[in-house]
Amino acid sequence: MATATATATVTMTVNRPLANTFAPGAVASSYEEELGAMVAISKMVVDLAPPITSASVIHDNACGPGVVTAAILAKFHAENPGNTTPPPPRIIATDIAPNMVELAARKGPSVEAHVMDSRALTSIPDGALTHSFTDFLFVRGWGEADMVAFASEIRRTLRPGATAVNAAWKYHEWHTVLRDALERTLGGTDAAAAAAEVDERMPRQPWSKESVLAVFAKAGFHPDRTTLHTVQHTPREPIEWDSKLWRQFLAAANEKVTRGMDDATKERYYANLASRTDEDKADPKEYRWEAWVLTAVK
Repeated sequence: MATATATATVTMTVNRPLANTFAPGAVASSYEEELGAMVAISKMVVDLAPPITSASVIHDNACGPGVVTAAILAKFHAENPGNTTPPPPRIIATDIAPNMVELAARKGPSVEAHVMDSRALTSIPDGALTHSFTDFLFVRGWGEADMVAFASEIRRTLRPGATAVNAAWKYHEWHTVLRDALERTLGGTDAAAAAAEVDERMPRQPWSKESVLAVFAKAGFHPDRTTLHTVQHTPREPIEWDSKLWRQFLAAANEKVTRGMDDATKERYYANLASRTDEDKADPKEYRWEAWVLTAVK
């Protein structure tokens, strides 16, 4: 069990596990350092939210190491400088990974951190929140029932008139590396069929505008009170393909990419992927990260 820090609260709530193949707890310590795009986009997400005051009660849902929490507190203190700064807002940070929750709890004394399944936010009462932030929980790999459950819990915990702010990936430019490996593996006499299979296994756009809006509509958010924005960031730092974090990203992506492949095809794919990442290590590229940011008023 994660233990409380000197400045914040960490608690654990036991829930059934989620089935995503990414293991966030294994990479908690390097998450912020290696994912500058996540940090930059999280600041943009917070800027799209309604004003935050000392009276706000905020949920950082699927919080990771508290990237959104840090952005909220930094913006709050920047807007309230000096010795007369009012107390910061109450922030409830939750994630399924205890290592992530422990890091989030260290962001400040107003942060309460819980290990919790986002489909069942058991420690947050109905109508408790003024703001609910969810960054990149909605990804390929969950079934529709899971995603609607996420969105339904977000709506349940908001006060009437309060706002949910959700970021979902629109485009990962680094996915071109996996697509290149797939094209080298599947290329043959039928170019059209190979191209269609590449798009099926590794689509250029993880989420469409329609798919993001549909999940929240099914959870009860009214389309007339929902707005979709686009934000993007291109880090200049090269991808560290051999790091534990990026091995986790590749493993999660490759679970979908290689599903249903026979052993021989899978072996060729992994050889092509190794060759393609070696090319990038030798001549690193800058890869754009682009996200949908949905704001929905209850």
